[in-house]
Amino acid sequence: MLFSIFRRKRQNAYAMQPDSLHLHTLIFAHLSRRNKTFANAKTSLFIIMCVAPFMLISVLCYQHTSLLIALSLIFIIIYTLLYRSFSLIPT
Repeated sequence: MLFSIFRRKRQNAYAMQPDSLHLHTLIFAHLSRRNKTFANAKTSLFIIMCVAPFMLISVLCYQHTSLLIALSLIFIIIYTLLYRSFSLIPT
């Protein structure tokens, strides 16, 4: 959500206005363009598979602040790279 607000502010758009440029929407558009069968389920599965390792490590290492900060930075980098790669794919 913070990424979307930042993106909209950078584009001089209203931060709370809905749009179709969220990562999950871009992934769905890509998957449904290739094969409409179960595109919504595949999008959910893709997102869960991307987020689950970060959640698991966070829960298991909740007492290691520096690791959690590093993990957060890694997540932000991966999210940004995924977003850029899916936003470059024509719909």
